Amino acid sequence: RERARAATTAEILRLAREQMAAEGPAALSLRAIAREMGMVSSAIYRYYASRDELLTALIIDSYERLGAASDPDRLAGVRRRAGLLAGVPSRRSRLSISASSAFALFGVISSGRT
Repeated sequence: RERARAATTAEILRLAREQMAAEGPAALSLRAIAREMGMVSSAIYRYYASRDELLTALIIDSYERLGAASDPDRLAGVRRRAGLLAGVPSRRSRLSISASSAFALFGVISSGRT
């Protein structure tokens, strides 16, 4: 049951990121995400009580990704285990992408466009 909830939560976050990338943060919609997942709109509120709560989760996720990308020891270990020593974007590229995501989300929240 916990794994199913974690998988659904991860899918909601993934779809929210895609929706924001395609349509902008102002268009973020829990109902649209629920529809895309094939669930009734009321079911998504079991995972996130509001749009603001989902935005907060996205900000936290962005900062966690930024932290993971900025930890060279952790990143080197992940690369070694995955066999991805070549063909991976540089640390600077990953930091730039993660920082851009985090600051874009933060800008939406602080500007009051939630």
